[in-house]
This record gives sequence, C-alpha cells and structure tokens, in this order.
Amino acid sequence: MRSVPPFAFDGITCSPWPDRGSLRGLRLWILSLALSVLAPLQAQTSLLPAGGIQALGFQRPDAASATRSVVAVSGQPFSQAVRVVTAKVPANAWNTQLSLPTTSPVAAGDVVAGEVWLRRITPTPGTALAEIVFEKAGPPYDQSIVRVLSEESGNWTRYRFAFTSLTAHGAGGAQFNLRLGHAVQTIELAGLTLSNYAKASPLSSFANDVTYAGREPDAAWRATARDSIEKVRKANLTLDLRDADGFPLADIPVEVQLRRHAFAFGSAVAASRLLASGPDSDRYRGVITQWFNTVVLENDLKWPQYEANPTQAQRAVDWLRQRNIQVRGHNLIWPGTNQPSFLPANVPPLFPDPTRLRARINSHFTNVLDRFRGRIADWDVVNEPLHERVIEGILGRPEVAGWFQLARTLDPAATLYLNEYVNLEAVTRTGSTELRNYADSLRNLGAPIDALGLQSHFAGFLTSPPEILARLDLISGIHGGTDTYPLRITEFDINTSDEVLQGDYTRDFLTAAFSHPSVSGVLLWGFWENQHWLPNGALFRANWQSKPNAVAWSNLVFNTWTTRTHVQTSTSGKAVARGFKGDYEITIRLPGTNVTVLARLDTDATVRPVVPVVRPAIQVTQGNLFEYSWPAYASGYRLEVSDQLNPPDWQPVEGFARLSQGAWRLQLPSPTQTQFYRLRRGGP
Repeated sequence: MRSVPPFAFDGITCSPWPDRGSLRGLRLWILSLALSVLAPLQAQTSLLPAGGIQALGFQRPDAASATRSVVAVSGQPFSQAVRVVTAKVPANAWNTQLSLPTTSPVAAGDVVAGEVWLRRITPTPGTALAEIVFEKAGPPYDQSIVRVLSEESGNWTRYRFAFTSLTAHGAGGAQFNLRLGHAVQTIELAGLTLSNYAKASPLSSFANDVTYAGREPDAAWRATARDSIEKVRKANLTLDLRDADGFPLADIPVEVQLRRHAFAFGSAVAASRLLASGPDSDRYRGVITQWFNTVVLENDLKWPQYEANPTQAQRAVDWLRQRNIQVRGHNLIWPGTNQPSFLPANVPPLFPDPTRLRARINSHFTNVLDRFRGRIADWDVVNEPLHERVIEGILGRPEVAGWFQLARTLDPAATLYLNEYVNLEAVTRTGSTELRNYADSLRNLGAPIDALGLQSHFAGFLTSPPEILARLDLISGIHGGTDTYPLRITEFDINTSDEVLQGDYTRDFLTAAFSHPSVSGVLLWGFWENQHWLPNGALFRANWQSKPNAVAWSNLVFNTWTTRTHVQTSTSGKAVARGFKGDYEITIRLPGTNVTVLARLDTDATVRPVVPVVRPAIQVTQGNLFEYSWPAYASGYRLEVSDQLNPPDWQPVEGFARLSQGAWRLQLPSPTQTQFYRLRRGGP
C-alpha cells in the first residue's frame, strides 16, 4: 500500500488512512470534533433558581384579589403546577403576577429563550391570559419582551418563546414576570424554563410558539368574512349602452376596471421625506402614489409641529391633493402633557388661567381649519382623550364637545373623528367599552362626532380576528346599539421581529376590518423601516425590500380585492359587472375605436354612456339564398332595396332580420336583376 503523508485540519494533524489500532482513536476524534461544533448551540445558562416556577414570588394587591397554590399534575413532563386564582381585576395587570429576579448576568444582544405550560381552568368556556415580561428590575423597567399568552382549550399547552435582551443586566438586575391580572380567571402554570444562550445562535433558530386564535387556514371566521366582503364591499354595475341615435349596442366587448377603492387604504407619511430629494425620497413618493389612496401626515399637522413650520404641512397637502390622494388631519388637539410634544411649550403655563387657555385653543382651531378648509377629508379633532385628560380636567368635558362643534363650524365638509388606542389591540374589551361610553357622553353634550379612529398598534398580543370583529361590533354599535359610529383603523402596525407572524396577522387583520360594514379604511402608521417610529413594523426594509407583511397587503389590495373584468352587451345593449366599490374606468371597444368613460360605484348603479353612431356595412353571402348581414351592434336598421343607385324611393324588403352568431341576418331569393341595397334606421 502506498504511504500517504499526514495532513492538517484546523491545526490538528491527522492520519489519512488509520490502521485498525488507531481507528477507535479516529472515531473518538470525530465525535469530539462534532461535539465541539455543536457545543455553542447547546451552551446555556439558566436564569432561574432551583424550583422553577414554584420559586417565583407572588404579588397581589390584597389577599382577597388573588390566591396561589401548588397542585399535583399527572401525564405531563412535570408533576406539579402553580394555580393562580384572580378573583378581582386589579388596576394594572402587573399588580397580580409571579415574579423573580434573574440569577445570572445577561449581556445586551444575548438571546434568551424558554417555555412555559398553561392550562385554563376558568372561565369555562373562555380564555385565560398570562403575560410574560422580561425587564430591568427597576426604573425605567426597560422591557425586552412583552407577550400575552392566551389559553382557550382547557388542556395543557406549551408556549415556547425567545427574544434578544435589549440591554445588559447583572445577576439580579433583570426580572421575569408572569402577569395574571388581565381578567377574572383561574389558570395553572408549570414547566417554566428561562435560559441565556448568549450570542451562540441567531434568534431565528429558536422556536416561538406565539400565534393567535383564528390563524388556521380553515378557521371558521374566514368564510363569514368572505361572505360579508361580497355583500358589503361590492355592488353591481349595470352598463346600458346606446349610441347617439338612442339604439342599444349589442355584442360589444367592454372592459371594467377599478381604478380607486372607495375603502381607504393608506399610511402615515413624513412631510420632510415626502418633499425631500434623493433616491430614497423618490422611492418613498413612488410607494405613496402606487400603494395608497389616503394619507395622514404623521406629525406635521400636530399643534406644536404645525406652528413651528406651517409651510411644510401646506406643501405636503398640496402635493398629495394634486395626485388625488385624500389627506387626513392628525390632529387638532392632543390634550395632555405625558409627552412634551403634545402641546406647544407656551400652552401649559396657561393652565392656571382657563379663559386664556380656552382662547389659545380656539385660536389654533381657527388658524388651522381656516387654512385647510375643504382640503382635508377628515380630522382627528381630539387625540387620545381617554389617556390625556389634563385640559379636560381644567375646562371640563363640555369643552371637549365644544371642540367638535367649533371644528364643524369652521370646516363643515370634514369628517370629524375621535382617535384612541387600547381598544382593538388590548388584551380585554375594557378599552373598547370605555371608548364607546366616552364617545356617547360627548355626543350627549352635543359633540358632532362623525366617526371613531382606532389606532391599532399591536405588539406582544395579537387579538384574534373573531374578537376583532366582536369589538368592532361593540364600538360601532352596529348590532342593536341606540347610536352608531363609523370606524376607521388609523395607525395600524405590528411591532415584532417574527416576520411570518407579522405577515399572517396583517393579512387576517385587514380581512377582518375589510369585512366589517362599519369600517371605512385601514391606515398604516408608516411603511418604510427608515421612516417608521417602530422600524420592525414597516412593510419595507431599509433597502426597500418587501417584507412578508408588504406581500400580504399587496396581495389583498391589488389582487384579491380588485376588479378587472370583461363583459359583453346583450341584445338590449346591457351588461352587468359585479365589482368592488370605488372609481371605475370603463372601456367600450367599438369597431375601429375605443370609448372610455368614468364611473363611481358606491351601490348598485346603472351607467348609461352615449357613444357615437358607428355606421355598419352590409355583408352578402351567396348560396341557395342570398344572405344579407350586418354587425349585431347596429340595431334598429332595416334592409331596403332599389333597382337604381340613387332612386327617388327605396323600398323595404320583405321579411325581418334575426340576430344570430353576432350579426343581424336576412335571407332573400336570388335577385333576377341588378339590385341595390342599403340599411336605413328608424326611430329607437
């Protein structure tokens, strides 16, 4: 056997063809190498003390509000569980929770992963909720994950989760919480693990069992939504086609194409980016004009920003209107001080003087609404009044109603909105009920509230589509309410790094909203990663690559929910196309020319375009009989005969033409002499 010299592999000298004596050593070396490769993937440090979930501390407002006990479990990977009975919903979900400081340090960017098992005991039927939170163990409580888990089956269900630590924490510097104060419930928890995998593997390599009810392709709500969309979002467009003489045009091909949805599909945009130059701004403008029919200026019409630069807002509104893009006004007042940017700096000093404060607010309303009267489709008159109540506390709720009255006086054509959050995206219906009650109280005070805006910023909890529909019912009052409200989704986004989940939920949320008769539109709160308040929520990456949520949006808006169809007129000149409501371009394909007309479809409608008369030619086919034919569109004609080319009188031939195979046809005996024929039209 020829000798082969040793070779080196990653600094290790190996014999290329071992003898039997060294074969066992080679096997051990291969195993050692495999383990060294796999070791980084398996390396982990537990962040929990011995005892797992039973070691977590229990926090509650008082002994009557919640209790904790340990129960035995069989048939599962664990033998004991913690049962928590939440008898009363506390002021905050975190007032009732299991919590424990971490036992080991975590560096910024480390991947932390774990799992927990849940089982709903009560309500039956219903949902039990547990919110997992990993945060700094003290102010400002920076949170790396906030995620609400829901268990509806009543069976033990495993939830795996993984996240990246936003900041560094020493041992005990972070805490893991299981918040249990969202609802009155009894829930059991077990099998908790929480480990730091450092930076050995990317986040994407870890399992995440985060989902939402109704995500399944065959979920029952989907068929109901499709039926509702067919009923609510579509109408019949009947074409009654006649020429200038009043005769119907038969057998004419017609193309019917939706050009602009009646439903608002839109986004927040930044005026500075919209008006800037450069390749990214060019792409930004291109997406706006191609993807959206409605736009809201994210910041430029807010009170402080508008007063600082009214010209920028004016230029942006002009640019959008020139391109037939509707503009929402956001907002006339954000009546609180939780953020310094809510009000101009010179407004809070007026709080001790209600008269001057009222005058300052009214002057702002007058300035903005006078400038944009008739140019802004709708206004968020007041933003987040359930959360920003400082000015209401000074001037009273009737003053809030008065803002709507003032806006109606200054811009009668604008749709006036109250805009709020913590409704659709919240874990429970409490925020939805509070919004409805607050809006009712303002209407009772005379506020002309036309519609309610639902912000819909989603993150750790994704409300199921059936629950979304139920809350839309509740807020709108569409089923049995004494008063009803049109709705619009005004600031939709999903802040998650799980792009598949984000794409699926974008599809399903849009479908639920589009299917609900009270909803008039869905607006995103930005679409590009480099111009988004939550970059993970964007449709497009920084390099303009489409994310799965962009694909979901595009597939629905530009494919599933669009209309482009071809029809053919009947002998009466009529054709019917069923399509999505909106603005249509109808192309009538006449012989030798096309005629295009525009139409609006908001309900079943008939369009009666008048097109030029197209003079037909006679075709003659010789057989046992002579067949005279002319095109089907040429109705109302009779065949006349003469033995002269220019006679004083033409005589009608005997018999009537019949419509067959796309033409009027009349058969006559062979002429015995030269004869001339023409078509003559009578009255319609």
